[in-house]
Amino acid sequence: MKYKLDNINVKKKIYKLKNGINVILVPLDSTNLVSIDVKFKLGSLDEYYCKCPELVHYMEHLVSHFTSNKYKSFKIISDLLHKNNASTNAYTSNDYIEFFIDGLYNSIDAYLDIISNGIFDFYPDKSLVNNEKKAVYNELNRIFSSTYYKFTKKLFKYLYKDKSDYAVAGRSKKSINYLKKYNANNITKFIKDYLLNAKTILTVSYDKSNTKEVIKLINKYFNIKINKNKSKIKRTKLKFKNNKLKVVYLKNTSTANKNQNIIKFMVYYKIIPNSKRYICLEYLCNLFNKLGYSIFYDILRRKLGLIYNINFSISIDYTDNNYSNISISTNCSKENLPKLINEILNIFNNILSKDFTQETLNILYKNEIRELSNIDKNNINSFSNYYSHKLLYNNANKVKDYKDIFKLYKNITLKDLRKEFKILKYNLLNKAIIFYNGNVNLNKKIEKINKRKYKINYVSF
Repeated sequence: MKYKLDNINVKKKIYKLKNGINVILVPLDSTNLVSIDVKFKLGSLDEYYCKCPELVHYMEHLVSHFTSNKYKSFKIISDLLHKNNASTNAYTSNDYIEFFIDGLYNSIDAYLDIISNGIFDFYPDKSLVNNEKKAVYNELNRIFSSTYYKFTKKLFKYLYKDKSDYAVAGRSKKSINYLKKYNANNITKFIKDYLLNAKTILTVSYDKSNTKEVIKLINKYFNIKINKNKSKIKRTKLKFKNNKLKVVYLKNTSTANKNQNIIKFMVYYKIIPNSKRYICLEYLCNLFNKLGYSIFYDILRRKLGLIYNINFSISIDYTDNNYSNISISTNCSKENLPKLINEILNIFNNILSKDFTQETLNILYKNEIRELSNIDKNNINSFSNYYSHKLLYNNANKVKDYKDIFKLYKNITLKDLRKEFKILKYNLLNKAIIFYNGNVNLNKKIEKINKRKYKINYVSF
């Protein structure tokens, strides 16, 4: 839903209803729109712990239509939303599921009524049950046919062994067999057993002049008795330790183009969100990802012609920060793969912490501030997403106003940046796992070009 956000000085208000639902109010300047977002701390990873693969996914498809005992037909809801130029959707991640409605504020009463009843008093529209199951089935088949499916599945199998299915990217084709057995009763029971027991966050963005009315309507539609069972999902932590530099060839994971290989470096260590380490690593990832001035692009692409692109990214494990990771992903031909792996290690080995100057840090800070200031200012729910995501993993007193995160980035010193690069460099050269796929085991060629410069263990899996 389009809306121009003029600044980032948006202050949220967080409180809790008697039934335990967390509420975030995001008052904005001069808008006739409203965004209503409901998040539950229950995601795709949780499907495997309750032995119901794809049930959260299937539930998302059905519940996102917001049919209920009050509004049993999706057509009624669809017509009402269409008349008010409203949009609605849902999304499932590893850790949470969310449902939202964006539309004109003058229909906020109807929106809150629909979304509250659709979630807390769900009734499946029989005309949707089988067709949405087919939609999930088609979505899964698209995933299974993708270039990265076999690669990521085998990668997680190596990392987590018999628990690999607990990683969402490790979902297997047997998920379809589970999906075929599900019906509307499974969805209704799962909602009462698990969804309604999960941490729940309602976020509403609206014009600040309407705060009193918004609070009154939230109390009317969400401060209700919730009919749920006392069930909880206990997650098993996905632990992985690696104390040696390894190259792992993942057998039988060829892509459609048999001459094109996927390479992925992974380094596991403790990364706490919004910590100095996290921010320094974000700075470093942004520096290494920039086509214009990244040393990796300078050498690997412009000088050697080995790659098209390369991506550095941070993945936070919110269940246990100790198992977060930094990854480096790229592709190349199998003829160039041994050289590419060696060159990436060489680049890291040759970069010195003193190469990072105050000018480097100033540029990184300015770039980051520009990105933070350019939070999607055309979407009314931009701040809603920021605040609700933070509250999923933190207590309310730890959720900072958006403008306050600028201070975290500004407080990073050159000493901090150099220190975290040293740690990253040591971990990457001594504890990284370098995965690659293809129809040929290239470990001996990698070992030959390495010439024992780096102490690497070679694995074929």
